[in-house]
Amino acid sequence: MTEGTPPWEHVTDPSYFKKVMHNMVDLGFGPRRSEIAHVRFGLTGIGHAPNYQIEGSDGVKHCFRGMGHSKADDVEDEFAPDNLSSQQFSYKEVERFLSKLLDDRSPSPPQVTNNPFSLEEFRTTSLGQKASSLIYEQSKEIVHVADAGEPPLSVIVPQLQKLTASEPWVIERMQWDFIDRMIREWLGSAYEEIGRGRVSDKGPRGRYYKRTPSAR
Repeated sequence: MTEGTPPWEHVTDPSYFKKVMHNMVDLGFGPRRSEIAHVRFGLTGIGHAPNYQIEGSDGVKHCFRGMGHSKADDVEDEFAPDNLSSQQFSYKEVERFLSKLLDDRSPSPPQVTNNPFSLEEFRTTSLGQKASSLIYEQSKEIVHVADAGEPPLSVIVPQLQKLTASEPWVIERMQWDFIDRMIREWLGSAYEEIGRGRVSDKGPRGRYYKRTPSAR
């Protein structure tokens, strides 16, 4: 890693920060409890996927491998205080790292369109950006609903409809599917899809999930 450059600035894959945030949510330190926990990043290696340590207000430290984001068992050397960043970051600060990385990767300013042809194009639209923000803000509730066997899309449907009420267009079926796929990506490999159903009598269809055996 370049001397003097923080390890998180070497990360080029947005999924890295998404998975750091996912582990913080799993530990109970999501957006609504952002200030009671922090993460420190490892200083060893080349920095593209640094190890990291999440610590709550109770002082318990949770160590994770940057590659794979699994819990680390042997932590004496790699997670020694001198091998971790002195700076500590909350969930919201990690979210800002993700946002900056996504902005840096965008080839051009977001284009507002009502007819995106791909998920990647949809992410750059006004609606896609609203949906992405809601997914991160409601991540803990999304996990709770997924664990309850209900479609997590139901968490953000009312809020998204309210946010877009002033827009001169309505959310179409393809766009709801893109949003549902964004939630699927957020949940990651800890969940597997088991079916689809309407989130309400007249609402869009959303995916149902169950936790994979390795994630239980």
